[in-house]
Amino acid sequence: MAKRSKIEEKINIVYLDGLIYEVNVDGTARVSKVDDIDKFVRIADEVEDEEGRVYKVTEIGDEAFSACDTLETVEIPDGIIKIGEWAFSACDNLKTVKLPNTLKELNKATFYDCKNLQMIVIPDCVTRIGDSAFYGCNALSDLILPEGLSEIGSSAFDYCNSLKSIYISQFVTDIGDRAFDHCESLEDIQVDPANAYYSGDGIRLIEKITNNVLYKCKNKKKTNSDIEVEDKFKEESLKTFMDGKDVKDMLIKDGFNYFLGYDYTAAIVENYNRDSMPKRLNIPVEVDDGDGATYKIKELYGSLFFYQKKLEEVYIPEGVEVIGDNTFAECKNLKTVNLPTTLKLLGARVFSSCVNLTQINMNNMIKKIEKDAFFECSNLDSFVLPEYLEEIEERAFGLCKKLTTVTLSPSLKKIGRRAFCHCDNLKGIYIPPSVEEISGDAFDGCNSFESIEVSVENPKFYSDGNCVIEKSTGILTVGSKASVIPEGVREIAENAFYGRSLRSIDLPSGIVRIGDRAFENCFGLMEIFIPETVTEIGDGAFEKCMGAYLRCEARERPEGWSKYMGVTADRIQFGCVRQKPKPQKSEGLIKRIIKFFTGKN
Repeated sequence: MAKRSKIEEKINIVYLDGLIYEVNVDGTARVSKVDDIDKFVRIADEVEDEEGRVYKVTEIGDEAFSACDTLETVEIPDGIIKIGEWAFSACDNLKTVKLPNTLKELNKATFYDCKNLQMIVIPDCVTRIGDSAFYGCNALSDLILPEGLSEIGSSAFDYCNSLKSIYISQFVTDIGDRAFDHCESLEDIQVDPANAYYSGDGIRLIEKITNNVLYKCKNKKKTNSDIEVEDKFKEESLKTFMDGKDVKDMLIKDGFNYFLGYDYTAAIVENYNRDSMPKRLNIPVEVDDGDGATYKIKELYGSLFFYQKKLEEVYIPEGVEVIGDNTFAECKNLKTVNLPTTLKLLGARVFSSCVNLTQINMNNMIKKIEKDAFFECSNLDSFVLPEYLEEIEERAFGLCKKLTTVTLSPSLKKIGRRAFCHCDNLKGIYIPPSVEEISGDAFDGCNSFESIEVSVENPKFYSDGNCVIEKSTGILTVGSKASVIPEGVREIAENAFYGRSLRSIDLPSGIVRIGDRAFENCFGLMEIFIPETVTEIGDGAFEKCMGAYLRCEARERPEGWSKYMGVTADRIQFGCVRQKPKPQKSEGLIKRIIKFFTGKN
């Protein structure tokens, strides 16, 4: 192990070899930031404090090495399971990185704008590469994507100008918008023939379900077979609007690149104003091609204004129907957005991490709020969903920590996975009659969540005791910190009480199953009585319920109980009897006489 470290009192940090580690009570540690480092850094696999306590290093925190100009080579040991967002962003001299075999994913913008990064080995265990993970890595030429990779985020390799070839395995199911844009040296695109979602012909990357061309090599050395392929597709336009419409012409004007359509509509597809972005942006209503023809702006392509720090206000005119993925993501100072009533499609992550966004009008025609659309918009305090909205997708409002009220639309049918996760100040929700699907983890980690009411006209769900219950099955889908579980409930769904501020909860007899992670992260839960009717308890049902005891009516552990419920054997007691409420002590005769004559209750 490296040299003995010193620990700073009160704030639980360890200094070691120029890095600062935060240590946790569970025996783990993470690299939080740089103190003073040289060109080469090897992150420790464990650190030790002055009292000899050893902490396993499992994480590199958000922005830990961001803008570290001295760093050239970094070696990350096995045992690290997470690398935070923007962790190595803008490390201008970083050239080589060794990633650990324990890493599962690369987060958003991990190596954003590392201009001199030349070599990185991504281990086979990585299944996801996040949005803009390698954005602007101009020197990256040799890259082997892991065989088990399933997701490549939006703009993941945008502006990797030296990248020459890519291979997409059969397991890739999701490639984000503009994942390989501006890869000017790309010569070869290969896709495993067994891939069900994408195909390639050496020149192009094609989405099978739509037959849209996601990318075409610009630097391909033509062979006779290549010429045959191009001849085969010579009538096909490789430039299309986002809805698949053919492009009539292209136009560069006033800092924007436009696609012009045959129906005299236009899409803004490129923004050349990145270094001179104003605080207040007015998207034009139309564009003149210089020959007397006018085209109405209909679409804004994805990532147009990604990470524009100067942007504070945006006005999008009537007529715009489509705003693509990541269009305003990471605009940290964006406060106000005016959306048109004509809007029909709002892309994934479109306002993700706009941490100062406080005002946005949603009087429009969209039917779906895509995944992560408003993720980490931490200053939004209220939200009224569009009248015609039918679906809220995964994490759409996750980490909106100031959100206190949400008005769901009368057309809403689906509330997706973790749609409102960790909205710490969301106190309650009203479920309209139209809702047909609610994910059990839709309100994960909503610590203040207590009031749930379902419309009596909803045919699938009802509410009782601040619980959402499926009528046909008796499954409790969503609970709150104020829940009183009614008789008739047969099952607690997975994640139903995840992250609630519960101290106690009474499970009535008749419940037969407690789902996976049903009470995970209920830190205040001290005791819970499990009736003998419960024959199945899922994995991690009580994970991270610090100090909780399970008092079980059954005399021995049923076969259907998971071995990994989240509590140790010494905190499970069998053969217990449900405690009855203690009767109130009767008042003495003298006190009752005084109350009678004084009239005080």
